[in-house]
Amino acid sequence: MEDKKARILFSRTSIPFPHGYYYERALKKSFDVITYGPHFPDEMYSVLNIEETRDIKIEADIPYFTDDITEVMKKLPWTPDLFLWTDNFYWYLMKGLKKLPCPTACFLLDPQYFPDLKTKVAQHFDFVFVSQKKHLSLYQGEGCRRVHWLTHACDPELHGTEPIRKKYDISFVGTLSPGRREMIDLLSSRFNMHYERCFGKRIAEVYSQSKIVFNISNCGEINMRVFEAMASGSMLLTDAAPESSLSELFEDKKHLVFYRNNEELIALADHYLRNDDEREAIAAAGKQEVFAKHTYDHRVATLVATVRSSLGGETVSSLREGSSYNTEGLLSNDTTRNVSSEAQEWMQRGIMCQDKGESESSVSAYLEAVRLEPCYAEAYNNLGKISKDNGDIDKAIFYYQKALQCSPEYAVGYYNLGNAFLMKNEKQKALRCYDKAIQINPLYAEAYYNLSEVFLREGAFEKHMEYLRKAWECLE
Repeated sequence: MEDKKARILFSRTSIPFPHGYYYERALKKSFDVITYGPHFPDEMYSVLNIEETRDIKIEADIPYFTDDITEVMKKLPWTPDLFLWTDNFYWYLMKGLKKLPCPTACFLLDPQYFPDLKTKVAQHFDFVFVSQKKHLSLYQGEGCRRVHWLTHACDPELHGTEPIRKKYDISFVGTLSPGRREMIDLLSSRFNMHYERCFGKRIAEVYSQSKIVFNISNCGEINMRVFEAMASGSMLLTDAAPESSLSELFEDKKHLVFYRNNEELIALADHYLRNDDEREAIAAAGKQEVFAKHTYDHRVATLVATVRSSLGGETVSSLREGSSYNTEGLLSNDTTRNVSSEAQEWMQRGIMCQDKGESESSVSAYLEAVRLEPCYAEAYNNLGKISKDNGDIDKAIFYYQKALQCSPEYAVGYYNLGNAFLMKNEKQKALRCYDKAIQINPLYAEAYYNLSEVFLREGAFEKHMEYLRKAWECLE
C-alpha cells in the first residue's frame, strides 16, 4: 500500500452492529471506501434473538451479487489498496481472494466462537486481526502467518453522551446467560439495578443514566461493553478477566474498577455508590482514556498502518508464497465430449449473446445446439439459467432436469436444479440436489454453502455452521 489516502473495498452485512458499521464510519473518515456485502438474512434475526432490530439496516454501496470477489472488482472505479472483511454475525462465501491484486485482511469479532469455521476463513486472508489477544496462537497454529490483536473500541459520536441525570444505581445491557442472570439477581437484591436488552443509541442512553455500568464477560474476554460503557461517562465495574489482557489497556481504580468474586462485587458497588466524587473521577478518567486511545478511528489507523508496515517492499504475490489455494473452487464435468463441432459453435454463439444480455438470441442459439445434439447437457443448463433469470422457475427446472437426463454425473446441473427448487421453497428437493452435486464433486464449495443456507432457513444452526465450514475448506 502506497503512502497515500488508501482505497479500501470493505465487505460486511447490512446489519448496523455489532461493529461493521462502526468500522465503516471510521474508515470513511480517512480513506476512500466502497462497501460490498449481502442483506442480513431474515432467518438470522430469530437465530440471534434480535427481532427488534429487523428494520435497522444499512445496505452496502454494492449489493451482494456474487461470491467471486474478482467479479466485484470489475464494478469498482479504482483498484483497491486493501480488501477488508469482517464477519459481523454472518459468514458468506468469498472466492478469488488470492487472485486480488491488493492485500486482503479480515477482522474477526470474538474469535473464540465457532473457531473451526473462523480459522478456515482466516486462512484465506493475507492479514488476520482478532479482537482477543489470547487467541493469537490459535490462528497462528492454523497456518495464518500475519495475525494481530485489534481489540474493540468506541465511537465517541454514538457512544459518548453529554452529562445526564442518573436514574439508576447500576445497569446492565446485553444478553442474559445463566451466569449473568445470577449476577443481575444478586445486584438487584441490594441495589437499584436496571437491566435492558437494547440496541443502537439506546445503549448509550442507559449507560449515561447509570451511576455504575456493570459488566461480566461470557468466557473471560474483552467485550464491546467495556469501551462503550466508559465512553458514556459512567463508571465501569467489570470482572477482571485476567487472561484477556484488559489490565494492559486500563488501570484498576483509575479508569475502571475490577471485581474478582461476588463478595468483592457487592462491596465495590456499595463503596462507589456511597462515594460520588471518587466514582465520578474514575468515570471521567475512563472516558478520557477511551477517547484518547480506543476509538474506531484508532483501530482502523492501526489496521492500515500494520498492513503498510508489514508489506514493506513485498509484493502482493510474495505475501502469498507457500499458500495452498484451489482457485478453481469446483471441478466441472466435461459435458462437451462427443458433441459435434457445429453444435459447439451454436453453444458459443449462445454464450456470447448471453454475455451481451441478448436473451432471445442466446435462447435461439442454445435451442439450435440441442436440435443438433439432443443430449447437450451444458446447453440445457444454460437454457435453465436464462429461464431462472427471467423468473420462469418451472421452465428452469425442466431444462435442468433435461441436462441431468443427458449427463447424470453433471454436478453443476444438480447445483442449479437445487437453486431452482430453493427459489420455490422446496427445501428437501434442494437438499437432495446439493447432496448429489457434492457426491459427484466433493470440492463443490458453492453446493456446501447453499446447503448451509438451507439448514439456516430450517433453523438448524449447527448444521448451517458445519456446512459453511466445509464450503470454506473447499476453497483451499
